Amino acid sequence: TYCAAYSAEPGIFFIDNANEMTNATAYGQKVVATNPCGEQPLTPYAVCNLAAINLANMFDKHRKTIDLQKVAEVVRTSVRFQDNVIDATPYFFDKNEQQAKGERRIGLGVMGLADLLIHCEKTYGSKESAILIDQLFETIAVTAYQTSIELAKEKGSFPYLIGQTKEETQQLRQRFIESGYMKKMPENIRQGILTYGIRNSHLLTIAPTGSTGTMTGVSTGLEPYFSFSYFRSGRLGKFIEVHAKIVDEYLADHPEATASHLPEYFVSAMEL
Repeated sequence: TYCAAYSAEPGIFFIDNANEMTNATAYGQKVVATNPCGEQPLTPYAVCNLAAINLANMFDKHRKTIDLQKVAEVVRTSVRFQDNVIDATPYFFDKNEQQAKGERRIGLGVMGLADLLIHCEKTYGSKESAILIDQLFETIAVTAYQTSIELAKEKGSFPYLIGQTKEETQQLRQRFIESGYMKKMPENIRQGILTYGIRNSHLLTIAPTGSTGTMTGVSTGLEPYFSFSYFRSGRLGKFIEVHAKIVDEYLADHPEATASHLPEYFVSAMEL
């Protein structure tokens, strides 16, 4: 209880649920652990290269809405980029390299969700924000999987999804679309995998992006801002004062406003 209250550890990981949902069941493997931050359930010796879309840049400033077309374009580029990283990475252990190149797992996530909601004038946690978030993540998920299918046409499926005969390959593809997660995907994606295969066994991961989000000046992961002004301990052991850039941007556009009197859609984790 003490650790959970003061440092958010330990967490709870439901490994049975992870194994019901994972695409790895298609090629006969199971989740055995997660990476250190817990966002990526992994099979034995698996590694995963992560990336995060900066959602703070994914909005139409004049209409105050998400630019879903831009989101899809960035997802397509990111999936192709991450797939290339698998081959460019120097691996220290043979088993890691074999697993990484066998399942070609990538983890595309986000940062700056809270910023996006503020730009769209939606209060984090409201019904309106939930509708917008559903549209956003449906676009990300469907586009990522569609891109991986297109990559399979171009470069082939990940090796663990390729059998020794056409019949065996088709059976693997059938098992792939019957995982708990794939049953939730649109039928055109599932049929596309049956027809063409897929380049990557897994595609999506929402990581905390604590360092990269802070470096970029946006909210981390998909969390609300902890506070719009706070102190953060750095890797050199120093405390760094952090001011949310989005507040400065709002004040620059609204000279009549003050940092202590912001609109209700500037909501922090402390207030929630």
